[in-house]
Amino acid sequence: MRIRPAILAGLLLLAAPPLLAEETPPIDRAAVEQVVRELLQREPELVMEALQSLQARQEAEQAQQAQQAVADNAEALKGEPAEVAANPDGDVTLVEFMDYHCGYCRRMMPTLRDLVGKDKGVRFVLKEFPILGPDSVVAARAAVAARNQGRYWDMHLALMESEDISLDGVRAVAAGLGLDVARLEADMNSPQTEQVLAADMELARKLGLRGTPAFVLGGEIIPGAVPPDQLEDLIAATRERS
Repeated sequence: MRIRPAILAGLLLLAAPPLLAEETPPIDRAAVEQVVRELLQREPELVMEALQSLQARQEAEQAQQAQQAVADNAEALKGEPAEVAANPDGDVTLVEFMDYHCGYCRRMMPTLRDLVGKDKGVRFVLKEFPILGPDSVVAARAAVAARNQGRYWDMHLALMESEDISLDGVRAVAAGLGLDVARLEADMNSPQTEQVLAADMELARKLGLRGTPAFVLGGEIIPGAVPPDQLEDLIAATRERS
């Protein structure tokens, strides 16, 4: 078994006799390892307790850091009016960071669509987080560009259902929605679209997000897909606290 340095030091302190303040003998690594081996043989539960304590402390620190990151970026998480996909006057804001190539995002889409249709109090904000390849970026650009034609939500839903999110696929989706395809393509490459994507990516970085989907609700980051019942319970709990 390989012991982490911090745990090794703690176990050594338990096993070794106290030294006077002025005593500073050199550390004999072989002797230290022998003491630790003997201690582990006598009391192996010490290692499990130390590892569990370390894990709990790390998880608590990570949760605290995540909460602080959400608080520090609260204004950006509210979203611009164009980013509010549904229920702009809702009393609870649910933010989703998503990628159009993400299978989990696609599987969650019907749940989210039905949720915001049923609960008009859920203010749903979308953040583009295209991390799964070039087509993800193409689709994200198309979704953002569709805002200029007032069709962001429609474009989002259609792209989530499309099997092809390449540029040709995006053109077909846009045409099927009755959008001005030429205008959409121009807007996809505009500085405004570039700024939106850069801002969303930077926000995800500040929050420490590494995958999609990721949600922010009630000051908490919720990574990964969430079962419908659990999501509704979380929204209800957030509403009660506010």
